[in-house]
Amino acid sequence: MKKLITALIAFFLLQTAFATNLPPTWMIDKFKFNYPNSVDVRWTETPDHYEVRFTENSANCWLILNKTDASVYALVRYYEEPELNPKIDKELHSFVHHATVKYVTEVNMDNKTGYEVFMIGKKYSYIIEINGDNSLSIKNMFKNS
Repeated sequence: MKKLITALIAFFLLQTAFATNLPPTWMIDKFKFNYPNSVDVRWTETPDHYEVRFTENSANCWLILNKTDASVYALVRYYEEPELNPKIDKELHSFVHHATVKYVTEVNMDNKTGYEVFMIGKKYSYIIEINGDNSLSIKNMFKNS
C-alpha cells in the first residue's frame, strides 16, 4: 500500500512538473479566431511570451505571442510547394530553372515575410533565400549524386 501511495504521489508530481501553463481564455479565443483551422495545438509559457505549435492546412507552425496583449512576435511556417504563394512560386521557378520546390520555411516578423526554400534540380539542389523585400539569392548549392 505504501508503494502504491508513493507511486501515485510521484505520478502527480511529475504530471504537475511537466504541465503546460495555458494562457488566459481570451488569448486562446483570439488564437482560435485568427487560426480557425489549427489542429494539434500545444502551448508553452515562457517568462515574457507564449509559444504555440500547431498545424494549419498541412503547414507546421510555430507562433510566438506577447503575454500581455497576444500580439505576434513571429510566425514560422514549414510546408511544401502546394502551400506556397503562387507569385513566390513563379519567381522561384524563374530564378532557378528546371528545379522543383521541395520544402519551404516562411518567417513572418514585423509585418515582413521571408522564405528559405529547398529546391531539387537534375544536377543540383539549392537553398534559396527570399528576403522581406522579395529579393532572391542562392544561400547554398549542392551537387546531386
